[in-house]
Amino acid sequence: MPTEAVSEFDCFADNYRLIHSENVRISGVDSAYFARHKLEQIRREEGEPIVDFLDFGCGDGMLATFFGELFPGSRYTGFDISPESIRVASCRNLCGCRFVTGEPFGRLPFEPESFDVVLVSCVFHHIPACQWPETIERLAPLLRPSGRLYIFEHNPLNPVTRYIVSTCVFDRNAVLVWPKSIIRLLKAGGLTPRSERYVLFFPRIRPFLPLLSLEPRLGWLPMGAQYYIRAERSQSLHT
Repeated sequence: MPTEAVSEFDCFADNYRLIHSENVRISGVDSAYFARHKLEQIRREEGEPIVDFLDFGCGDGMLATFFGELFPGSRYTGFDISPESIRVASCRNLCGCRFVTGEPFGRLPFEPESFDVVLVSCVFHHIPACQWPETIERLAPLLRPSGRLYIFEHNPLNPVTRYIVSTCVFDRNAVLVWPKSIIRLLKAGGLTPRSERYVLFFPRIRPFLPLLSLEPRLGWLPMGAQYYIRAERSQSLHT
């Protein structure tokens, strides 16, 4: 992530959620909804307990506020290169959660094979494409054998998503990422993609509420506002 992006997120750290909630108002929900929604998708996918969970690019730690409820007994670690965002996250004083900062492309402050699950939530569109492979190369060794990596991103095919991103002040330099690019990166990094699903098809407002029950059946349809890809590490990782 470029240095200027770090500075941007430092500047927005205290007001990030207010700005984001205003930006996504068309969806009918606030910023916190999207954080919880991602954890709900991961819980649906996971068939075994999570002991250690890394939220890479955790920002102000909003996702962590729901973690204990959805994954009781699991340990959460949030990492972000924005020191101000980590300051805000740490002020939440969440039991069982720790927050760590570090250099944009220095060595990550974790030992190899430290995590069962790593989440990268809407981070890649802030990273220059030339640095995507390096990002995967840094994350893959952090997974335990059979560990899972989840990457959530905005769907470039969704016109509402494109509008929201284009009008968001902290997405001014964002470049939306195609799923096939993520899959290619994962394979090159020694990980095996297992799931590709689209989510968030309908606004959370009254005329659309009866349709929300359809969303779990539409994961194959490339028109959701976001998508995620779940990949696994093999027993022996070769990068």
